[in-house]
Amino acid sequence: MKKTIFAIRIFLLLLALSMMLSAFAACATADDETATTEEDNMTDAVTGSVMTDKYGNVLDPDLYDKNGYIKDGLDGLDFGKEFRVLSGLEQQWSLGTTDEMKGHVIGEAIYARNAMVEERLGIEIKWDPQPNFNGGDQTAFMQRLETDIKNTHSYDCVVSYNLLPYPMAMKGLLNNLANNDYIDLEKPWWPSAFLNQILYKDQIYALVSASEKSSLENLSAIYFNNDLLEDYSLESPYDLVKNNQWNVEKLKAMIKDTYVDKNQDGKVDDKDQFGLSTSTNARLSSWYFGMGVKLVTRDASGELVLTAGDSKVGDVIDVILDLFSTNDAELVDDLNNNKFTMFTEGRALFYLATLYMGEYCTSNNIVLNYGVAPMPKLNAEQDRYYTHMPNNHPAWYIPVGVENFDCSSAFIEGMASEAYRQVEPVYYENCVKLRYAPDERLGDMYDLIRASITFDMNYVFRFYYSKDCDSYIRNCIAKPDQYKWSSSWGQIKDVVEGNFQDMVAIYNANAAKN
Repeated sequence: MKKTIFAIRIFLLLLALSMMLSAFAACATADDETATTEEDNMTDAVTGSVMTDKYGNVLDPDLYDKNGYIKDGLDGLDFGKEFRVLSGLEQQWSLGTTDEMKGHVIGEAIYARNAMVEERLGIEIKWDPQPNFNGGDQTAFMQRLETDIKNTHSYDCVVSYNLLPYPMAMKGLLNNLANNDYIDLEKPWWPSAFLNQILYKDQIYALVSASEKSSLENLSAIYFNNDLLEDYSLESPYDLVKNNQWNVEKLKAMIKDTYVDKNQDGKVDDKDQFGLSTSTNARLSSWYFGMGVKLVTRDASGELVLTAGDSKVGDVIDVILDLFSTNDAELVDDLNNNKFTMFTEGRALFYLATLYMGEYCTSNNIVLNYGVAPMPKLNAEQDRYYTHMPNNHPAWYIPVGVENFDCSSAFIEGMASEAYRQVEPVYYENCVKLRYAPDERLGDMYDLIRASITFDMNYVFRFYYSKDCDSYIRNCIAKPDQYKWSSSWGQIKDVVEGNFQDMVAIYNANAAKN
C-alpha cells in the first residue's frame, strides 16, 4: 500500500537545491488578527551540523527539521488503510488529483506532497472529485455528503469550495477540529487571521491552509501598469505604500482624467482605456474588506457581535461609489470570456486581481511591465492593510461518523504541513515572487499582502444565511441605480440578525455539551 519514498526524496532534494535555501513566508502581521511566527525571520541556513536563522540564532533541532522547517507531530504513524476523500472537482488541479499536473513544476510539488502524506500515514488516498463550485453543484455536493453520512460513512475527509462546510456544520454533520491529538492550530500552516475570526467557543469545523496553492493564488491585490504610470507622470504605489499614503483618496486622484475612448466609437465600453478596472464578481468584496469593514467582530469578552448594520458599512459603500463615479473607473464582468484582458492588453492603469495574475501572464507568454500593491486603505488613519481572500480556495473538514477520526485529523494536518514544506516554497517563493515577477520589488509587496490577510465570520457563513449581506453590498456597488444600502439593510436586517443569533446559539449549545 505504501509508495516508495526514494523518488520523492530525490525530487525534494532537487527542489531544495533550486530554491537556494530561500526565506520562508508566513501569514503574519503586527495586530491581533495574525501572529508573527519564528520563521518570518529565518532561513534554512545550515553551518556544519548547526542550523541557524539569518541572524545567526541557533535553531532547536527538536523544533525544526534539517531544512529549517518547523516540525509537525506526525512521525511514527501507520494507519494502514485506504483513505477516501470527497473533493471539489474545480479544485482538483491545486489538490493534485488530476494527471494534468504531471510535468509541471508546481504540479509535481503537489503530487509529491500527496505521496509524502501517504507514506507518512500509511494510507492510500482515493479521491472522489465532484462539481462543487457553481449554482446547483453546491447543493448537490452538500446533499451527496449528507446522504453518505446518514447511510454508508464512506468518506474519511472532505475538501471543497470553502463556503460549503459551514451550513453543514450548523446541521451537526461535521466534526469539531479543535483540540484533537494531531491538528496543531499554532503551526504556521494554519493562518492565525482565519483562526482568530472563525474559531469560536473552542469550535472550528473547517480549516483553510496557509500554504495551499489555491490559498496563496487567491489573495486580492491591486495591479498597476508601470508604463501607463510613467505616461501620466504618477508616483509609484511602492513609495505610497512605504509612506502610508496608499489610500482610496490617493487612488482616485491618480486615475483622474485617464479614460481614453480607445476604439473611438463615442461610447464608454470595455474596449476603452480606464484608470481603474474591477470585476463585479466576488473580488468586489475585496474593496470594502480592504477598507476595514467587518460584518462580524468580537467584543472585549470574545463574544461575536453582528456589525453589518453599522454606519461604517454604508460610509464605505459611498466611498467606493465615489471612486467609480466617473468614466475613469469601470466595473466589468471579467469572467465573460475576457478574463484579465483589460489589464493584460494595457487598457487599465490599475486593476483588481488575485496573485494568480503572475501565473496567468507567464503561462500565456504575456510580457507586461506591471507592479502590485495591497488593497488601498480607507484613509491614513487605518491601522493596517487588509487582504481579502475571495471564496474559491479549498477548505478541509471531517464528517461525523468517520471510521477513524485520528487518521482523518492526521491527514488534514499532514496535507497542510507538507504543503508548507513542499508546495509553498516552490509556488510562492520560487514562482510567484521570482519566476512570475517582472519587478524585483514585487517580492516584498507580496509578503506585505500575504501578511495582511483578513477573514469575516459573516462572509464565510454566507451560505447559512437566507439573506446574504455580502451579495446585497456588492449589488449596491455594482448597481447603484437599483440598490441603496440603507433600504437594502432595512429589508434584510431582521432575517440576518435572526440567522446570526441562531448560529451563535448552535455554537453555545455545542459548547455546553463539552
